[in-house]
Amino acid sequence: MSQIESGKGTKFTVITSHRIALETDFDNSKADHEVSAIFSGKRILLAEDNDLNAEIAMEILSEMGLEVERAEDGDLCIDMMKQSKEGYYDLILMDIQKLMETLTDIL
Repeated sequence: MSQIESGKGTKFTVITSHRIALETDFDNSKADHEVSAIFSGKRILLAEDNDLNAEIAMEILSEMGLEVERAEDGDLCIDMMKQSKEGYYDLILMDIQKLMETLTDIL
């Protein structure tokens, strides 16, 4: 189901059914080890201006075996990316909310 409001965007509602999880679904010791092995040594650049969000994200990503560097804003993130060697970062995580707000103001 979707609702469209001119000038405000589109709201989507998705309804899915799921079974109730069993205790055995949470035995992730093997899966956790496999994830850590896959991500071990991979480097992420995280652009996050909110200190609490950054702390939470960095902790979760680090627990997965990733090396995380933080940029406090998008401009710093771009500078860090430009100053690094090609391929230094395996992934860059950056939201685009402010970019979209700026584009909306321009358009």
